[in-house]
This record gives sequence, structure tokens and C-alpha cells, in this order.
Amino acid sequence: RARQEAERFYKQGSWQAARDAFRRASIQRPNDSRARARITACNRRLDPNVPGFGTVGSEFDHETGLPKRVRVAGIGIEMVLIPGGEIDIGSDTLKSAFPVHTVRVEPFYLAKYELTRGQWNQSTGETYRDRQGDRLPASNISWDDCQTALKKLNASVAGSGFRLPTEIEWEYAARAGLPFDPSSIVRMAWFREGVDPVGPHDVGTHDANAWGLHDMLGNVWEWCSDATEIPGHRILRGGGYADSAMYVDPAMRHSERADRRYRWNGMRLARNLPQ
Repeated sequence: RARQEAERFYKQGSWQAARDAFRRASIQRPNDSRARARITACNRRLDPNVPGFGTVGSEFDHETGLPKRVRVAGIGIEMVLIPGGEIDIGSDTLKSAFPVHTVRVEPFYLAKYELTRGQWNQSTGETYRDRQGDRLPASNISWDDCQTALKKLNASVAGSGFRLPTEIEWEYAARAGLPFDPSSIVRMAWFREGVDPVGPHDVGTHDANAWGLHDMLGNVWEWCSDATEIPGHRILRGGGYADSAMYVDPAMRHSERADRRYRWNGMRLARNLPQ
């Protein structure tokens, strides 16, 4: 009964009453993980401030109690709350992604855009080596460069927790809960066909996917946190401006040496949920 009462308060948005009721329910059932998660969500709604983030808009996620859109304090990197869930990822036709399989992903924050050259300057305190175009994606960066940038960002922003996405998180976010439609890349991705001149483009100039993320496919390949079976290699996802359409697929996997820089490789920021 206490649990039902708590859920009723939660649905009404009565966060204090819901939290108190869930606490009573958790005393009766100490191993109730759902009640613990609801208590955390109530705490977040009662105090919506997230360390290191400014809230964008007024939408909050029902399950986590967190703002759906945020901006990194002092830098302006906009991030989107990716909801948790299950999805089929992989491919039955791409050898590197075989087979299709179901994964469960927990909620996390992911940048709305690829990290830009201007944001690279702000987050690292360094001057990007190519000064042209603050809205162009920061490219020609290695996985090791990404780790250095993340270390500086985590040291300067309250709450830390910034990182590269795992490749499962990346593909989950790229698919945005939907089957992949190859015809969509014409309006959503910068890739070799039809691009003149061939090169990176300002972020966000193509359509976003269903979760509001831009350039998940095309423009620049995006480093992920994962290692591969090849020593010293790390995963890249998404395809780039110099690639043909077959590479601009959410299931496509590619790896490169962690210390190697190419002008078509960049990054997108992820962040753990605040505790």
C-alpha cells in the first residue's frame, strides 16, 4: 500500500510527499531498487541544480528526475539526457558489427553536437591548431588527445564525470530508439557524395535525430572509450565527410591507434549521471 501511495504522489508531481512515501516503502522492502531510484529522482526534482550544468528549458525526465537538456557551465556545451532502455544493435551484413544483438543501456548525458574547435579552446585552455571556424568540429585529434582534454575539463567543472561514450552508448544514441533508415543520411549527415568541397562542416547544419543529436553520422568519426582486440587501438564510430555512404551507418565499427591523428577524426562529450 505504501508503494502505491508513493507512486500516486510521484505521478502528481508531489515530490516531497512521494519521497517520504517511498522511504516508508523501502523500510518495508529494503531491497526494493525501484523505490531507491524513485527517492533519488524525488531528491533531484526537489533540488534540480546539477553541479557543473545549467538547465536548458523546463523539461525533466520522468524516470530520473533530471533535466532533459543542460549546458556545461562556463563552456556552453549543450548536452542531452539519453534515456535508458533496450535496443538491437550490430549488423548481420557488416562483418565488424556481426551479429545483431540486444543491449541494455543506462541513462547518461551526451553532447548535442560534436566538440567544436571553439569549445576545444575553452575546455583545454589551448589554441586549436587550425584557427579557421570555431563551429567546425575539432578534428585531427587522437584518442590520447581526448583523454588529456577530458582530464582538464573534469578538473575545471564541478561534478566532473565527463568522458567519451562507450561504443554501445554511441550506437544506442545514434539509433535513437528507431530502425536505421539509410535514406535519412542525405538530410542528417555530411559524407562524400554530394559534398563540394569535401571537408568538415559547421556542427548542427543538418537535421538532428529523434533524440535531438546532430551529426551522429558523418562530418567526423567520433572516438569511443572502448579498446579493441588489436593492442593500442580504440574504437571510432559514425563515418566522416570523406567516406562513402556505406560507412555512414550506426553499426559501422572502425578502430585506429590511440595516438594517431587524422583530420577526419573528432569527439563527442559524454557525462555520467550525477549521484
